[in-house]
Amino acid sequence: MSVTVTLEIPIHADKLEEFKGMMPTALIDTRKFKGCESYKVHVEQNTSTIFTISEWASRADNEAYLQWRTETGFFDEVAVFFSGEPIFRYFDQHPEI
Repeated sequence: MSVTVTLEIPIHADKLEEFKGMMPTALIDTRKFKGCESYKVHVEQNTSTIFTISEWASRADNEAYLQWRTETGFFDEVAVFFSGEPIFRYFDQHPEI
């Protein structure tokens, strides 16, 4: 069964547009990664917070993706945009509800 992953990233207000500009290219690899079923990005209206909702075939697939992003140095590159710690949440789907 798929897992839904949310990610909340507070971004420095003066860096939001630059961050949004680099996201489309970065998300090409994300969406192609094994197990990624969908990946949507939202920007909160009253803050510079990015909120993503993604569907993965399994939590293990998402964790493999995060490990790959860490190993390639991507997270170190984008950390300068963050004004706080990213918050990941994992949700099981319950289609019977």
